[in-house]
Amino acid sequence: MEITYVTAFDVEKTVEKKERIHPPTIPVKRRIGFKEVEVAYTVEMAIEEAKRCLRCNHRISAGGDFCFLCGICKDICPQECIDMKKVDKISIEGNLEKLIGPKIMKLFKWPLPSASEGPKTWMEGTAFVNDQEKCIRCFMCQRECPLSVVTIERISPRYEF
Repeated sequence: MEITYVTAFDVEKTVEKKERIHPPTIPVKRRIGFKEVEVAYTVEMAIEEAKRCLRCNHRISAGGDFCFLCGICKDICPQECIDMKKVDKISIEGNLEKLIGPKIMKLFKWPLPSASEGPKTWMEGTAFVNDQEKCIRCFMCQRECPLSVVTIERISPRYEF
C-alpha cells in the first residue's frame, strides 16, 4: 500500500468526474399495478457505476509536530466525524505507534505520564480522531485548518475492475 499526501485542490483536479448511471425504467404505459418501475442494472452498467470515483481511496488525518488541537476542523465538519479524544479512551487493536506514527506518539507523550510525574497540559494525551465511515470527503477540515496540518492521504492501489 502506497500513501501519497495531496491537497483538496489536487483531489478535485485529478478525480475523473463521471455522471451517475441511472438504472433503466419500464415505459410509463406499462407502469400499472405494483410492478417495480426501475429495472436492475446490467452487469456492464453495474461495473461502470462502480468505477465512479467517490473519493473512497482518500482519508483524512492530522497531527504532527504543529497541530495544537484548536478544534476548528471538528467544528467545521458537516458530518461531525472529527473529534479530539483522550488517548486512554481510544480502543485500537494492534500497534498504536504503527497506526498513528512515532511523531504523534512523541507529541502526545504516549504512554501517558503518571500523576506522580507532575501536572499535564490540556493537550497531553489527546488525539485527532476521524471516523472514516462517516466522512464524506468534502475536505473542509483541510481547507480551514489554520496550520495546514490536516492532510489528505491518497491510498494506492485502488481496486481495478
